[in-house]
Amino acid sequence: MTTPTQDAPASGTAFDEHTDTVTPASWAVLLWNDPVNLMGYVVRVLVRVLSVSEDEARRLMLLVHSEGRTAVFNGDRDACEVVAARLMAASLWATVRHG
Repeated sequence: MTTPTQDAPASGTAFDEHTDTVTPASWAVLLWNDPVNLMGYVVRVLVRVLSVSEDEARRLMLLVHSEGRTAVFNGDRDACEVVAARLMAASLWATVRHG
């Protein structure tokens, strides 16, 4: 068993060897395609929840529709869980993923 050194990043962080800095680990909110919600509704929810333009929301919705899922938000774990909860409260299917 090894002991952590002062140079090792803390749990939940990642070491960027290009800049020699420790950054928070990357989390993402995945939005999944579903057979229930209309495309226009999904666009409106994305505009409201993500504060993106209608064009960006439409682009994300079309990715979800064609690919089955797509990452719609990246950030720390807490922020991702809040965004996912807001999307699910609007009857969209969202999950939080690490990595």
